[in-house]
Amino acid sequence: MPKHISVATAMFIWLIAVILILIGFVSLFAGSVAGLGLIVFGFIIAGLNKLIFKVRTKQLEIDSREAIRDRFGNTCPNCGNRLPSGSSFCNKCGYKLLSPPPPP
Repeated sequence: MPKHISVATAMFIWLIAVILILIGFVSLFAGSVAGLGLIVFGFIIAGLNKLIFKVRTKQLEIDSREAIRDRFGNTCPNCGNRLPSGSSFCNKCGYKLLSPPPPP
């Protein structure tokens, strides 16, 4: 599975899947049994595209979170206050952290 897929590529793949599904329905209504195969194939392509794009979106979210932490240090998820290394509670709002953040 590719690690990254661009939005333009995902939209292009989705467009191909929609065209295959539409051609499949037209063929099916025209009496061709092959239309059913095109419909199924189109839905398989659309589903795989959605799965790959979801994985990419999740990875970008993780990368963004790590980049923010690396630039600004560890912050409180409740108020956004910078946390000292190894703290279990926020100094500003008292939010209890699930586990102490790793030292930068």
